[in-house]
Order: sequence, then structure tokens, then C-alpha cells
Amino acid sequence: KTYPIQKTYKVEGMTCENCAAILERRLNKSSYKGIIDFKNHTLTVYSKETINLQEIQEIVENAGYSLITLFSK
Repeated sequence: KTYPIQKTYKVEGMTCENCAAILERRLNKSSYKGIIDFKNHTLTVYSKETINLQEIQEIVENAGYSLITLFSK
């Protein structure tokens, strides 16, 4: 699968690699592909279509974390 659209966000509340894995799994069950950089507490979201910030925020918050800032386009 190709995901031409990419955005990176800061995520707060992850305390371990397992936290990152949980969030990645939840994102990957949606229409997005998510990659967590635990060291930098960032989430890069890949999508085939426009990324819905509200949807991403809900996924992150339902996993117990906070989406803080948009890092890149």
C-alpha cells in the first residue's frame, strides 16, 4: 500500500515502548498507517487521502494519550 500523505504530531503521555505499540496498533486498524518514534514522542501518520485531524485526535485520546502539535505538513 502506498500512503502519499504524511503528517507528524507530538504525542504526550507515552511512558514506554508498549505505549507506542498500542497506539500504532490502534491507528493501523483505521484507514491510516501510524509510526511512533518513542524516543522523540512523535507520531507520523500516513494516509491515502486527506488526514482528518479530529479522527487522529480521537484515536490518540481513546488510547489514553494527548495529541499536542502539528510538526510538519
